[in-house]
Amino acid sequence: MGGTQTISQDILGCYIVTEETLRAIYNHIGEFRNEPPEVTFEFSNGRKISDKSFDDLLSDSLVKSTQLRRVRFSAPLSNRPAIDLTLKAEGSDAGNYWISGERDQAVGLADTLQNNLAGAKALYSWLSVHEYRAPSFSTAWMAFGTIVALLILGGILAGDKVIGLISDRTYFLAVALFLLAQPIYFFLLPAMVFNFGHGAKKFGFRKWAAGILFGGVTLAFVVSIGANFATDALKTLVSN
Repeated sequence: MGGTQTISQDILGCYIVTEETLRAIYNHIGEFRNEPPEVTFEFSNGRKISDKSFDDLLSDSLVKSTQLRRVRFSAPLSNRPAIDLTLKAEGSDAGNYWISGERDQAVGLADTLQNNLAGAKALYSWLSVHEYRAPSFSTAWMAFGTIVALLILGGILAGDKVIGLISDRTYFLAVALFLLAQPIYFFLLPAMVFNFGHGAKKFGFRKWAAGILFGGVTLAFVVSIGANFATDALKTLVSN
């Protein structure tokens, strides 16, 4: 049998978690333990609700009216694998899990959970920083702040001497866009989205915003190419 084993893992990447994803995780944990786990929903207003009945949790009015921040599955060790799995729609990672129990059961449950999560992984996950393990989220924020501070300080002290022919106004506009880039990036590519209940509305808005952004960039690119083509054609016509 292999004795007792403990498995822990951070959940990296971007995930679009639906009601079906959570139900599959709930059912598989129940199958391995022969009893359902306790499920906890934590909302943006700070309220938490817990139950062993997944359907009762989903029927709570908060699911449709309030943003869901975290979902936790937990069950103690009692001759069955213990588990503590947290999925979160906040921060630099999508969550983590901890499993402890008889080796074959612990490994089997961990592999099953990985398959459930793999089915919810977003196609754009490889483009996101959430896919890769950074040294530290706080370290990344410090590095980002330092770069911004140096850019602003350089613009204030040196101005055109540093940036050549670019005006101060253009320089500070570039810094402003750089500052906006990070929140826009994390809004469009979050680590996890709960795409059901109230979360489905937010996910729909995020898809709409992404469509407008990328559509605008594509349109600007096409218009730029068309304008250059028309200018070249006009020059050729005039020269002839």
